[in-house]
Amino acid sequence: MKSKLRMGAMAVAAIVIAMVAYAQIAQILTERRIKREAVQQQQDKMAVNSVGAESLLKTEYISSSISYAEFFDKAAERNKSIDSAITAAQATKLDPDSKVALLEYGQALEETLRSQSMYTRKRLAVSNAQTISSARWPISPALPTMNTLILGKRSERMMQRRKPKMP
Repeated sequence: MKSKLRMGAMAVAAIVIAMVAYAQIAQILTERRIKREAVQQQQDKMAVNSVGAESLLKTEYISSSISYAEFFDKAAERNKSIDSAITAAQATKLDPDSKVALLEYGQALEETLRSQSMYTRKRLAVSNAQTISSARWPISPALPTMNTLILGKRSERMMQRRKPKMP
């Protein structure tokens, strides 16, 4: 009788140990799955931002009908999206290696878009400056100007002295 009782107690103990082990393993597997899904979700956000940034950068080099204002608006919008993805990656409980990789990639992508926007702005400013400077031409002395009509020759000579030299 004692041996049957002992065998029963051992069986119950083995079942309890197996159930506790199963619960622990299930909890560990669930945590891993949640982390894996969080990493995948963050990677998907960065992938969407990468595709958006790539298409935005390609509009510079592929002939398109996008205006500068649209380009700058889309770049600002994409930077906000990347910034929110970076913030979400920082707030998520990811393993340190995945978090660092996502953050570095997001920051590099954001910096690339900012640099491209600055380059485009400066290129636009140079283009506008060249257009403005090429539109200027010196006043011909043969044509009457307001100064010659109202103030006479003396005023015209003073204006010619002040006239900037054209490049």
